[in-house]
Amino acid sequence: MDKRCAIWKEMSNNRIVEDFRVNQPEKSEVTIEVFYGFTDSEIKHQTTYKIFGDGDLEVFNEIDADGANLPEMPRFGMKMQLSDILKNLQWLGKGPHENYQDRNRSAFVDVYESTVSEQYFPYVRPQENGYKTDTRWLVLTDHQGIGLKITGMPIFGFSALNYSIDDLDQGTKKNYRHTNDLELRDFVELMVDFKQMGVGGDDSWWARPHKQYQIPAGKYSYSFRMTP
Repeated sequence: MDKRCAIWKEMSNNRIVEDFRVNQPEKSEVTIEVFYGFTDSEIKHQTTYKIFGDGDLEVFNEIDADGANLPEMPRFGMKMQLSDILKNLQWLGKGPHENYQDRNRSAFVDVYESTVSEQYFPYVRPQENGYKTDTRWLVLTDHQGIGLKITGMPIFGFSALNYSIDDLDQGTKKNYRHTNDLELRDFVELMVDFKQMGVGGDDSWWARPHKQYQIPAGKYSYSFRMTP
């Protein structure tokens, strides 16, 4: 998978901003549109931010890879880095343990509370970790209850860890690491996704996720709202 889908990692790291537009349709609202392109590809990616006077931020994320001769997408989402003082989590979605599209039958929708530090599971080697599916809303707060709320429109997947996604990427065999090689970061890396492909591995290691748990190259969009 890391070789077959490597093109998505490369494109994600080498997007080109083709256009940037700012509009103010109302006195209490500003809209920012960012249009991305990719080298040697006709794929289009657009992110729209609506900033409201009360401090809320609405995000619309869309990609159009329809007709592209590309492998399945490992995930389609957005990531951000937040202050590590936002240590506490509360969410309405599947939990309490990590769960994925094809590994969430034992996780049930409810309101859960936890911490960022409790999200990481110490697998022998660093890898995709601590994910939650079918989330309606997520709140990250400090010890005073001050923080950020993410509301799905209608749902999203997320992970919130004290490691970056690059920290958990094994890379090549030349730099394979173990969990004890990781160092805690001074931030919380939050992933807010439309969807992530399933784990697969019905034979414990080789089998791909079933088709209904894959994300074929195509046109996808999703939205969420951020509220202080």
